[in-house]
Parts: sequence; structure tokens; C-alpha cells
Amino acid sequence: MVKSLKFLIGKQGVLNFYKLLFILIIASSFEFFALGLMFPLIAVMLGVTTTNFGLFNDITKLILSLLPNFYYGLILFLIFFIIKGIFFTFSSIYQSNIIFSIHHDLSMRLLKKYTLSSYQKYVDSSAATYTRNILIEVNQFVRAYVIPLTSIISDSIILFFVLIFLIVINPLAAFAIFFLGGFFSFLYIFLLRSRIRNIGFDRQFFEKSRINHLNENFSAFKEIIIYGKSDFFLKRFSADNRSYCHAGMEQSILASIPRIWYEPITVVLIVLLSFILILFETQSNDILIIVGMFSAAGLKLLPGISRILSNVNVVKYSSPVVNLLTDELRSDDSAIDFSAPSSILDNTFMRLDFLNVSFSFSGESSPLFSNLSFNVCKGDCVGITGDSGAGKSTLLNLLLGFQVPSSGVITIEGSTNKISAQDWIHRIAYVGQKVPIFDESIAFNITLSNDDQIDFSKLESAISAAKIQSLIESRGAVFSRLGSGGVKLSGGEIQRIGIARALYFGREILIMDEPTSSLDMENEKSLVDDISALKGFKTIFLVTHRSYPLSICNKSIQL
Repeated sequence: MVKSLKFLIGKQGVLNFYKLLFILIIASSFEFFALGLMFPLIAVMLGVTTTNFGLFNDITKLILSLLPNFYYGLILFLIFFIIKGIFFTFSSIYQSNIIFSIHHDLSMRLLKKYTLSSYQKYVDSSAATYTRNILIEVNQFVRAYVIPLTSIISDSIILFFVLIFLIVINPLAAFAIFFLGGFFSFLYIFLLRSRIRNIGFDRQFFEKSRINHLNENFSAFKEIIIYGKSDFFLKRFSADNRSYCHAGMEQSILASIPRIWYEPITVVLIVLLSFILILFETQSNDILIIVGMFSAAGLKLLPGISRILSNVNVVKYSSPVVNLLTDELRSDDSAIDFSAPSSILDNTFMRLDFLNVSFSFSGESSPLFSNLSFNVCKGDCVGITGDSGAGKSTLLNLLLGFQVPSSGVITIEGSTNKISAQDWIHRIAYVGQKVPIFDESIAFNITLSNDDQIDFSKLESAISAAKIQSLIESRGAVFSRLGSGGVKLSGGEIQRIGIARALYFGREILIMDEPTSSLDMENEKSLVDDISALKGFKTIFLVTHRSYPLSICNKSIQL
């Protein structure tokens, strides 16, 4: 678990953690001296100038000899605690900065990992899983693992100093109290450790299910209303939501037990301490001082033990997230290599060949298609047709380099040397069946860039070629927001924004997956005619099941 923790927070995080540990040790020494100052204060308040506590007796005499009167002692006492408060404030700010850095860096590492992972990883997972891991599991790791773990270390250091202080005051009473406290603490952790960890796994599972249900509910908003399925989907979400909340409730109850028993245990320990002192015939003045000192120490000791037990509970509850995030970041699922030498990409694309290519999904014996062979030259417009499930989308994934053939060879310019899929894909523009529309401006949706990064001459050319001037005019400006998912746009407008996006990036190869599937005949003809105008300038792959788009293709592939 320690190795996983170091891996997740990174080298800089580990270095910052050691710095924080040093600060916590200094903070604990403040607590030690704060308790030490309580001794002469209590002694003076009780009118005792001589005690049987050796070192503390000498310290009391020294302080009284240095201070003209009791009021100066109170001022010194006040100044010390002000300095302590200032130090603790700055240490808290430093700790918060470290926690923020870990949260930010880990979220970015995970997002980068998912963004650059293979297409197969994306297919095998889900948007709900990715969303949960980046937003919720990272937050759970920081808020319910790193912070409680830091608190456990801090409180443990303070308790160590308090133990030393109490041993100096009265070793027998100190060991008796710590033995009883340690025994019950161990019993609490031992009995509940497995249940708390299982609750953590339940939280993780039902969190993912809740997000998945919400994504599905909102994406199928119209269908749910039209078919009268609101109650069904509400109950579907309710079941997992109730289980998630129950896991949180159970964890909260278990975490609250140490706080609930803090006051009764305090009273029991003070009574026990008094019995021990009376049993060993301790002088009355010393009893008052010892009880006073132990009570003052108890203000730090017992809440600290309570926090440690609660935080151990929380850390156990959140331990599954450490394994999950570690496995995600260490998984070997980098982008797939595509067959072609890097040097070829310095030149203009001329030819691509599929040679006896077959493909089958993992775990399936029968291939999706077998021994597929064809060639595509620069400027070709290739139509791809086939029944639903014939493998049209898979063929596009092979062209994109997102998947690799089960057998056969794909060559570029006749070569079978290796380049990365990322190198090859920089030649390709893609327009899918569902063009993603962001809740941003028209300019952003075309360029996928912030305003200060946009090449406006290329943007104007893309807008003109995709014929979306009227859309921009109706919205008022190219910087008008489109709304999430393009809810304010027609199907044709969404497809034309996708085409404008593809043209803006100026790629040689244009792959289009059913671009007219949601359009009527008039809009389809208009869009296909505009695509036809790109022939000769672009090498086009056009997946379609309609006859008119096929009419502009000089080659076709039937699956």
C-alpha cells in the first residue's frame, strides 16, 4: 500500500509529504511545550511552590524566579499560544496547498492516461467509469485517504509527545491509561476492519452505477417521456442510489462511535487515575496537580485517539480507491501502432492497401469479416456499405488505427514497417454519425481551440466550404454558444459543423460515418453535393446505406 501511495502522489508529492512531516513534528513540539507550561501555571494557582516532580519542580522555580509576578506569567503564557496559533495557521495553509497539488496532478494524470489509451480500452470501459474515476475516485482518494492519513500521522506524533510528558509526570498512571486506551482502540479496529473495507467496495460499485444510470436517463430523455417509462427509470436509479447511501450511512455510523464514547471514557480515565494515585498514597497537592495535568493532556489525548480511530475507519473505507487508481494508471493500454514507416508521413499520402484482412472481437470465434482486400489511392472517394452489424464501423476503426486486424496486413505506400497510430491519424479528419457538440461557441466547436489559438483565415475557409454562414448569421456571431449537445441545432446543421471541423484541420483523408443518416432527402442531397466538391482534393471514405451518397463514389466496398 505504501508503494501504491508513493506512485499515486508522485515524486514531488512524496517530497512535499516529507516536508509536511517535518512541520508536523515541530507542531507536536509546540503541543509538548504547551503542556509543560501548564505545570507551573497549575502549581501557582494552587499556591504550591514545592512538589515531588523533580524536573518540573525545577522548571516551576526557574519560571517563578524569572517573572516578577503572576500576571507576567499569564502574558507569557498568552504570547506562547498566539505564536502557536500563527504557526498552526501557516502549517494548515501549507498542508492544504499540498493536498490541492496532489488532487490536481492525479486528476490530470488519469485524464491524460484515458485520453491517450487505446480505443479497445475505451470500448471495454464506459464514460461513467472514466467520469467516476477522475471526478469522484480521485476526490475520494484525497479527501478520504490522504487527508485522514495525514491526520493520523499528525495525531500520532502529538500522542507520542503527550505520552512522554505524562510518563515524566507519573509513569504508572500513564502506562495504565495508554494500555487501556490502546487495547480498546485495537479491539475496535480489529473487529471492524473487514466490514469497513467491504463498505468501501460497495460505495465504489454503486457510485459507478448511479453515474451510469444518470447518463442513460438524460441521453434518453425524450424516449423515457414518450413511452411513459419515467417511473421505471426512477426506480432503476433508486435501487442503486439507496445502496450507495446505505454504504455511506453505515460508514458514518462506524466513524462516529469513537466520538460518541469520548466523554464517558474521559470520565472513566480520570476516576481511574484518581484511584491509582490514592492507592499509592500520593500527597493531596500532587494529586491535584497530576489530575490537572492529565486532564489538560486529555484535552489533546482523547480527541486525538478519537480522530485516529475515526480516520483509520475512513482510510480502510477508502482503501479500495488506492488499488483502483493504481491499477488504472499502471495498466498497459497505450495507443496501437499502425503499419507504415514514419518517414513516409513526410510525403503526401498516395496509397493504402488492405491485404486479406480479417477481424474478430476478443473471445469470439467467428470473424466479423474475412480476407478483405482493397486499395485506395489519393483522391479516391470510397463508399462503404453493408447490413447493420456487418463491420462498417470496425473497418473505420482499422483505418483510423484504433484497432488492429486479427490477420492480414494493412500497408501505406506499400510498406509494412511500424509507425504509431498517432502519427498516421494526423493525416485523417473524421465526421461521425453523432457529431459531438460542446457547450461552447461555434468557433470553439469548429476549431476545438480557445479564441487566442484560432487561425481565423482557416476558420473562415472552413465555414465557407461547409456552408454554415446562415447558421452563424442566425446566431448573431461565430462566438455564440450552441448549448450542450447541440439541442438548438438541426441534424443538418450539426453535420455541417462536423464537416467544417474536419476541413479546418486540413487533413488529406476524410472519413465520414453515415453523415446523412438523420437528414431528409433535400438536406442529404445538399450535403452530399458539398462533399462531392471535395473529391480530388481529399481522399474520402464514406460509410452509408443510401444510394445518393454512393453515387458520388468511384470505388465501393460491400461488407
